[in-house]
Amino acid sequence: DERGIYLKHGVFVKFATTDGKNIGDRWEFTAFTCWSTSFSPVKYGGKHLTSDADALLYVEGTFLGNEDATFEVEILADPVMFRWRSYTLNSNSSSAEWAKTRHMISTCPIYLERGVSIQWLTTGGKYLGDRWNWTAYSGRLITTLAKPHTGQILPSKTNTPGDQGVPYLFGTYLGQASVRIIIEIGGNCSTSCFEFRWKKEHLSSNFPHQTAEWRGFGFSPLYKMKDSQPFTDGLYISWPILGGYAHGNTYIVTLSQIPTSVLPVRPLSPSIFSSIVSGSTFLSEDHEKLPAKNSVLTIELWNSTAFKW
Repeated sequence: DERGIYLKHGVFVKFATTDGKNIGDRWEFTAFTCWSTSFSPVKYGGKHLTSDADALLYVEGTFLGNEDATFEVEILADPVMFRWRSYTLNSNSSSAEWAKTRHMISTCPIYLERGVSIQWLTTGGKYLGDRWNWTAYSGRLITTLAKPHTGQILPSKTNTPGDQGVPYLFGTYLGQASVRIIIEIGGNCSTSCFEFRWKKEHLSSNFPHQTAEWRGFGFSPLYKMKDSQPFTDGLYISWPILGGYAHGNTYIVTLSQIPTSVLPVRPLSPSIFSSIVSGSTFLSEDHEKLPAKNSVLTIELWNSTAFKW
């Protein structure tokens, strides 16, 4: 298999070379169930007699369907029992049939279908007609462990020509989200500016099936350009020439955090990140029944050409 040697739970390993290793050499890595989720937030609807704790429903697993689907769960006349159904986003929800099997409310995972399990925080305090719904998105969760990525700083296409250079960012990005930084030349000047300000923008949606826009707050105060100065989230900014920039010109850079998780709805294009455990999708022992749990995997050389784990 081009992905390497299969261990367990969907994990493959592959060595870059077959020589240069010694008995007792050991590698260890942690396999996480996921860094984010393939489900939308759960929405609760009912008679508002149910407390916040009793209304808390957990959705777990990795959705294995080929098309996005909405799931609904509803409490029956016997308030310890529930029914459920699922339907595609393009279908008529009112005509969707409920699953024939009724289930008892539980604080342990209850398997529904296609990799989806649910459980409640409590077993009591629920009423007839209480209902929960969420959307399960098709695709697979791809998690790559890599260094934080600082993109190339690019000038805006509307910039006035003639700036003396492009600012440079260095350091390690310590932020917890992917952001876009807008750097704008400012000050009381026209074409010989030596001050700048900046702002940070976030995507309006984390779901790849939705159209997202960059949104942020206002600009920072003005700063004088320096050869090297603290910027934001562990990064520093450097200006090659400390003046001679046109007022209003902007420069844009995108920063990506570690880890980076991508939930593709359609086939994924090659990532800018390189995977440590390539081609692996971590699964539970019986992935059709229960969600996976975090596990630590250890690899140790048995002899010069074989390993155990």
